[in-house]
Amino acid sequence: MSVNEENIEMIFSAVVNNAGRNFVSVRFERNGTDFVEAKVPSCEIVESKGFSTDELSMIRYYLKENTNDIISKSKAITNIKHWF
Repeated sequence: MSVNEENIEMIFSAVVNNAGRNFVSVRFERNGTDFVEAKVPSCEIVESKGFSTDELSMIRYYLKENTNDIISKSKAITNIKHWF
């Protein structure tokens, strides 16, 4: 089964530091009901709904192949903590 990229939106956070570890939260959404929440660079799937096992494998692969790009783009996002 293939993931239809045209119907999937990806959003991500700024770089987050938790207990000395940096990561970016990534969320994929489809049709307003299906979602996958993950973290990079670990490519860990935190939670999902509506995606098949094969689709989750493809998303993990996508995250692994694009980790550096996602992190680079997330660094351009200003974390709200910096405002205070």
